[in-house]
Amino acid sequence: MNEMFLTMNLNVHTEMIQAGLRNLPNEICGFLSGRNNSITTWTEMKNISSNHNTFFIHKETVEEALISIEKMSEEVIALAHSHPKTNPRPSYLDLRNHPNPTVKMVIVSFKYKNPILKCYDINKLTYKEISIFVNK
Repeated sequence: MNEMFLTMNLNVHTEMIQAGLRNLPNEICGFLSGRNNSITTWTEMKNISSNHNTFFIHKETVEEALISIEKMSEEVIALAHSHPKTNPRPSYLDLRNHPNPTVKMVIVSFKYKNPILKCYDINKLTYKEISIFVNK
């Protein structure tokens, strides 16, 4: 059986890490899009949550991001967000609020000096880590 994996453009990885650092101590959130499990675009969405440990995005912001992704003839591959002070594992709230089982979850943790990025396949309240490779 072939193991599922994703690839990510180095520029996308850099943009996402920079957004996370810029917004500390708050979480960031955005879509990772592309084609055929190859991530080529980071679409950041404004987090309006007043809680440092959660994110909330206006419905209109999500809709605008999805239209932009569609105009590029891309598909949403993953919903990405950061964990400013915790490990890059999905929390109960992350799992409960994940909108679509066909969309992966990417979490970047800023708990340590060097950010750690992980990717997960989400199925209801369970998750499985999948490999994500950054193309240099």
